[in-house]
Amino acid sequence: ETPRLEQLKVPATLTGVLQARIDGLPKAEKELLQQASVAGRDFWDALLLELNPVEQQALARLLDSVQRRELVFRHAHSSFGDTDEYRFKHIILRDVVYETVLLKLRRRYHEATARWLEAHSGARVGEHAASIAEHYAQAGNAAQAGAWFLKAGKVAQNISAYREAEATYRRALEFIAPAERGSAHIAHGQVLEKLTCYDEAVQALETGIALAREHSPAQAAEGLTELSWINTLRGNHQAAFAHATEAFSLARGDSDRRELARARMRYCSAHPDYEATDMLACFEDVLADFTAAGDPHGQATCLLNIGNIYLDELNQHENAAIYYRRSQELYREQGNRWGLENCLMNLGITISQQGNQQSAIQCYQEARRLAQEIDDGEGLALGEHNTANAFLKMTELDSATVHYVHSFDLSLKLGLLPLALINLTNLAETTLKQGHHETAALWLGTAKAQLQLYPRLGEELERLLTEVQAQLPLAIYEAALARGGALSLAEAGALLPREDANPLQPSQNHAQNVE
Repeated sequence: ETPRLEQLKVPATLTGVLQARIDGLPKAEKELLQQASVAGRDFWDALLLELNPVEQQALARLLDSVQRRELVFRHAHSSFGDTDEYRFKHIILRDVVYETVLLKLRRRYHEATARWLEAHSGARVGEHAASIAEHYAQAGNAAQAGAWFLKAGKVAQNISAYREAEATYRRALEFIAPAERGSAHIAHGQVLEKLTCYDEAVQALETGIALAREHSPAQAAEGLTELSWINTLRGNHQAAFAHATEAFSLARGDSDRRELARARMRYCSAHPDYEATDMLACFEDVLADFTAAGDPHGQATCLLNIGNIYLDELNQHENAAIYYRRSQELYREQGNRWGLENCLMNLGITISQQGNQQSAIQCYQEARRLAQEIDDGEGLALGEHNTANAFLKMTELDSATVHYVHSFDLSLKLGLLPLALINLTNLAETTLKQGHHETAALWLGTAKAQLQLYPRLGEELERLLTEVQAQLPLAIYEAALARGGALSLAEAGALLPREDANPLQPSQNHAQNVE
């Protein structure tokens, strides 16, 4: 027996064991598994008929045989109608089989699989867009791969799966011809903004805008609108209005009604001279345009912005809540988690204004959970900030301070300088209530020197300055104000109290504004 044992080849790895098992199969069964492996771990009998037309009964016999060998099993339910769905027992098994497929056959099988998925997905084609794109990529069909990666990215973007969308748009850019990459760069920039990667977003948007100007004014307007919003977030209001103005001009010269509505909405938001009534009239017109164009995402965004005007500008929290709930319903229908997060955050503010701070904090917590889920750093910073406001209203000053500091730190890290400025001003108010008047004057000095980041803070700032001045000798007040005025936001932030680094809950109530 020893000589016979020495002649046996004992595979040293699991891969080797599986390879030996596959090599020992009858030819027809091995070819069947090879074709199935191209689809992935899951595959369908109707697809196998497409890849290698045989009689259905013969295919059924082969599938029964590989099931008895416990190489694959059949699902109880199929993703597609009129076909049975199967799965390789182990993903490693599928990978081993796939490596045995000749390269020239792989491309043909991938192309056929992509076309089969495309033909059979029906109304659910978005669910399979990424898979279709990858099959076209493996088939070497660059044009189709690029187009389907773009579709897959949009699907992920619409449900706020921003990490997935960002990676998918990068894949699209690998396959799309350079002259046609404008829309992909702009879409990439949009999701980078949602991920608070502002420098990378600006670079992607500027690249896309430059490419789009030549052949698609609507695409260029879309990129400029997003660029305007990023500048608003970062406190560059002059640049924000300049980009919004150009976007509006380009959109008016194009037939895309939806893009014109988006550009007009951003233009009205960024206009330095528009009063609340001007913006409200503009947004009502824009809402009618989105409705006529059948754009539910545009409707939801516009409703949210109208709610913000009622809340921030007109101090009508009941009207604001009505618009937020209408927006919330539309976002829920679309599966847009970013929109739901915004609505929850702003509904929390309306509840806070009615005096129910604990319920408001619960809204902020739920909004913050969604922000964490979709990697929305801006939402996390706003959640901390609004929670701090609720604690301030309950005169729980220590808790308010913790959340304001966390919001300030995150805002500064992300480059959300207006929000950092607002937090510093609120910290000055909290410090004032705690009796630390000179420290409050110091931080108000910094806020006053940086007021161009958020000019709307001016009235609140003057109120606090008056209160602090009444509590200090003039010389001490002026000296503290001057010291603060010489500090940058980062330098002032380094002086903030950070005794409690782990707030138990997420953090001037600010509606979560949208572009």
